[in-house]
Amino acid sequence: MGVIKTLTCIIAVLALSATVLIVIPGIPPDIEPESFHIEPPIKLEGWFATNTILDEAELYFENGIAGIESVAVLADDAVFGGDHNGNVFKITGKQSAKNITQLKFPCSVDSDDRNRKCGWPLGMRLLDANNLLVMDYFGGMVQIDVKTGAYENLIPKRRPINNKIGYVPEDVDKAKDGSLYWTDGSTTGDFFTEMLGQPSGRLIKYDPKKRTNEVLLENLHFSNGICLSDDEEYILIVECGTSSIRRYYLRGEKKGKSDVFVSALPGYPDNIRPNGRGGYYVGLTAPWNDQFSMRIDLLAPRPMLRKLILRSRYLLLSIIKYLKTLVDDNIYLNLVEEYILTNGPVMNFSKLPKTATIVELSNNGDLIGVMHAKSGNIHSISQLTVGKEYAYLNSPFDSKIWRIKLETLRRMQ
Repeated sequence: MGVIKTLTCIIAVLALSATVLIVIPGIPPDIEPESFHIEPPIKLEGWFATNTILDEAELYFENGIAGIESVAVLADDAVFGGDHNGNVFKITGKQSAKNITQLKFPCSVDSDDRNRKCGWPLGMRLLDANNLLVMDYFGGMVQIDVKTGAYENLIPKRRPINNKIGYVPEDVDKAKDGSLYWTDGSTTGDFFTEMLGQPSGRLIKYDPKKRTNEVLLENLHFSNGICLSDDEEYILIVECGTSSIRRYYLRGEKKGKSDVFVSALPGYPDNIRPNGRGGYYVGLTAPWNDQFSMRIDLLAPRPMLRKLILRSRYLLLSIIKYLKTLVDDNIYLNLVEEYILTNGPVMNFSKLPKTATIVELSNNGDLIGVMHAKSGNIHSISQLTVGKEYAYLNSPFDSKIWRIKLETLRRMQ
């Protein structure tokens, strides 16, 4: 009876603690999640499931610093990239590069981090041959003179737009009239908060002449990569949280409206780029299949559980931050903090397979190609970018850029 009584008390305390965490207002993140549904991934069959065509790519560049989220290709001997240290570089040949600049912005608004400087280029696009647009995680939208290395912070990260502050400036694309379209991944918090919380991502249009921002779409589930159609009739926005891509119409009868371009992707999409033939390549940074899932679909219909997980995570990180002020560089505290920050057991990142998947879409959203790497060398590819003779692959979890002959990539068709 003593054991049963003890277990009953423990369960009661845990239930009370969970209720308090959910009900008490003001505990970050102070959001009210709602139930939503995610279409399960399509089942890949035949060549779409078994090919290893991406394993034929060759190592093009490695700098030893992870975080190469995106690249921009001017020519096959002029490929721009960036890393987790804020470095922006130009690759001029195989394993040959020169540093252009190092982006430096405040690492945090917290008082103890305000004087530290950080940079992490996410989405990249060439404005022209001399200027590179970068969405920096710490700084916001940046324009870089690739010849001098000078840069201008066009849109600071924490500048309110429609009374909301963006947390994850993700990707950018340029229209023929000079307008810049960009994605704000979340207005509620980091990647984890956005994926488990209430969708709050945005598609925004920036007018460089007036220096104004206009919100075109809201409540996107971690809006990530974007890409204008060739005729600029619409723009595509990746929603990582729902493994789908949304289409927003810029012209025609449907101007100002949006619809689902494609859903049920076999993974979690990151960036999207033209395939050079009117369609698109989409990088799936993580697969979604029988071997791996971030489990968002399981938590989507359970808003109170998601809120409990988010608030528990916040409290645990706050406790660790306080304990670190009392003890010097404790390896165990650092390991626990890293485990929580990399989303712990919830999103299963510790079991992320060393594979890569790129999907190819037609201009109608039809799945016309799926390409894999399965050897373990090339993995977690966020973007495939077409050059003249080669296509380039990069990953936010790696320090390498790979390239593959376009004729090899298109061999299946």
